[in-house]
Amino acid sequence: MPTESLDITTRFGVTQINASGARENPALILLPGFGANSTMWYPNVASLRNKFRIYAVDTNGQPGKSTPSQKLTAANSAGWIAEVLDGLELEKAHMAGISLGGWLTLNFAIHKPERVVRAVLLDPAASFENLSAPFYSTASFRSWCILREWA
Repeated sequence: MPTESLDITTRFGVTQINASGARENPALILLPGFGANSTMWYPNVASLRNKFRIYAVDTNGQPGKSTPSQKLTAANSAGWIAEVLDGLELEKAHMAGISLGGWLTLNFAIHKPERVVRAVLLDPAASFENLSAPFYSTASFRSWCILREWA
């Protein structure tokens, strides 16, 4: 499917975005989970691009083609997303995120509600309750297995 690669410059660095769908369609920002990038949304884009202009984001500081100049934090991540929307010349957008992307979506909706048409949160990490110790140990073990497999 046709995809356009966009580089949006913010004070947080350059954010890479894969865009698809008609420009006149409503905007939908897709934010991936921790350790993932915009390509994780590939299976979903075909059905969504008929109704939305899709902007699948490589989150700064995560795998992908974005090149951060400073670390995203809880305190500054809403500012980063606002600058991405500004760079896309979007006053507001629909947003969806999974895990870390869900947390980023919720945090942005809390701090900049006037810029969010509708938010979809898919398993938003640490949004309603802190992550548990078993989560961290499982995540660490899985990371170790993946790194071992790559070595």
